[in-house]
Amino acid sequence: MKQKIKLGEFAPDLDPTTPGIITDCTNFVPTLKGYKGGAAGSDVGLDALASAAVNAAVLLKLDASNRLFAGTATKIYEKSGSAWTDVSSTTYSASSVQLWRFSQFGNTSLAVNKGDYLQYSNSGAFAAVTGAPKAGAMCTVAGFVMVANTNEATYGNSEDRWWCSGYNDYTDWTPAVATQCTTGRLIDTPGPIRGVRALGSDVVAYKDRSMYYGRYVGTPVVWQWELIPGKIGCQSQDCIVDIGTAHYFIGFEDIYVYDGTRPVPIGTPLREWFFTDLDAGYSFLIRGMHDRANGLVYWFYPRSGSVGVLNGCIVYNYKSNKWGVAHRTIECPIEYIVSGLTWNTIPAATWNAWPTSTWDSPYWVAQTETAAYIGTDHKIYSLTGASASSDFTTGSYGDDSTFTLLSQARLRYLAVPTTGTMVNYYQNEHGDTWTTGATTTESNGRFDVLRSARWHKMKFSFTGDIETSGINLDLIAEGDE
Repeated sequence: MKQKIKLGEFAPDLDPTTPGIITDCTNFVPTLKGYKGGAAGSDVGLDALASAAVNAAVLLKLDASNRLFAGTATKIYEKSGSAWTDVSSTTYSASSVQLWRFSQFGNTSLAVNKGDYLQYSNSGAFAAVTGAPKAGAMCTVAGFVMVANTNEATYGNSEDRWWCSGYNDYTDWTPAVATQCTTGRLIDTPGPIRGVRALGSDVVAYKDRSMYYGRYVGTPVVWQWELIPGKIGCQSQDCIVDIGTAHYFIGFEDIYVYDGTRPVPIGTPLREWFFTDLDAGYSFLIRGMHDRANGLVYWFYPRSGSVGVLNGCIVYNYKSNKWGVAHRTIECPIEYIVSGLTWNTIPAATWNAWPTSTWDSPYWVAQTETAAYIGTDHKIYSLTGASASSDFTTGSYGDDSTFTLLSQARLRYLAVPTTGTMVNYYQNEHGDTWTTGATTTESNGRFDVLRSARWHKMKFSFTGDIETSGINLDLIAEGDE
């Protein structure tokens, strides 16, 4: 009897007998049609930074041109051709606990961290904004620069305090009704403000276990804050991913989406698995990234025992509502904008050194935004390369009371990999230890096997680009024809 199984989702927390479920995977990400091998990093052709990146951002000016910045512990660098130019105003005090935050205000680029006063640059080097705070969080919204978790002369270190600049004036930080520059505290719940993000013309402030919705109401209040019901929040501004219409973020016990109504959990299929794999002591280092072209949200995180190294990655497709995994070790993610290539800017000296990006990749299209990251070699890599390797493990197929014979497995490919292998695992009592069967190499589009057991599962491993939407199994009850 042939079983045609539509590939479901990566859901290690759910019942493994759920048809189509994926119980484990490596470098396997969801698409609208099924799952594909995760893209390899492709060198975008920029020089390496002088030291490790603490954070980075691409900022868009009013004419749609962009500036790319990378902040290290002591410097801010700006992309200039294929090189990096030091645009620092001083020696800075950023770190993994005092991350750089970058925002664009009209044609002015802004940068801040909790150890350094707000910096601005209209072109060239940054300079400190006179009278502005140091801050652990920042966004621009509705004509204001909003900062939070601040440290400045008047109020000192005030972790639950927010400030907004004068209206349409990033240089004005003197409270006054006329300019609408003002400050306040969010004290209905304990803890520091971890992040502030715009949501349309409004703003959301996140604490560890609470959220506040801020709306502009004009003078004298300027910003009115409403506590959102529920003990839900997050530990870092960087784990909040703004897709334009909603925020996706990782809380203490679950993963959520918030569109201005209420936070909705989305982590059910892998919540327990993820928080077990996460090094909880370093969860404030989680970094999110939006892949707009593919409808994906990436969260890079420190895995258990990594001591703060970003070496894990979960991926959520908000169009198909499915999860995947794309582990790799990075310094920080960045949504990179491709500038387009000329003969003088091709990032290769020979044809053999040509980037691994496919010909239809967004990498080649000027002004296309692509998901990217800064690797441990301090260089930028876009997630546009051909998949190097990937794998996934199915759920359990069989019956508690009947032995079944598995004789063949065939994947429904949408993109055929370079190579494919399958390992059959089997057990005679559900919940018992799995026994490893033989490894089978794909031949003529199928994996042949001969195994009699009550329960079966398969691990498929690939090299090269691959996309699949289902599995066909030859699985019959013993004694059936």
